[in-house]
Amino acid sequence: AGGREGQADEQRLAAAGAQAVVDEITDRGGTAAAIQADVSQKADVMRLINGTTDAFGRLDILINNAGALINKSFKETTSTEFSEQYKANVITAVNLTQAALAVGFLILIDKWLSR
Repeated sequence: AGGREGQADEQRLAAAGAQAVVDEITDRGGTAAAIQADVSQKADVMRLINGTTDAFGRLDILINNAGALINKSFKETTSTEFSEQYKANVITAVNLTQAALAVGFLILIDKWLSR
């Protein structure tokens, strides 16, 4: 999807999908919560971490799974594209990890470390 309208549609569909997963888990007797966040935004990261601790009392595990891939050669990649990829792959993980550490001990799982 492109543009702001596309982003709004993506967010709406993601939230609906997340709620379906929450419903499935709770229907089976489990506990779950869906918290939508743009992890590139510190305020959203704090809302995500605080929402998690509010819902469950603590945060035990953080899986850093947000990221971006530029599907072209490094030679063809612009500095703006590289900067955006770095932000998505590194800065978001730093923001999430720092926010999670602020609420206590955690086990960190990162998609880049698991390859």
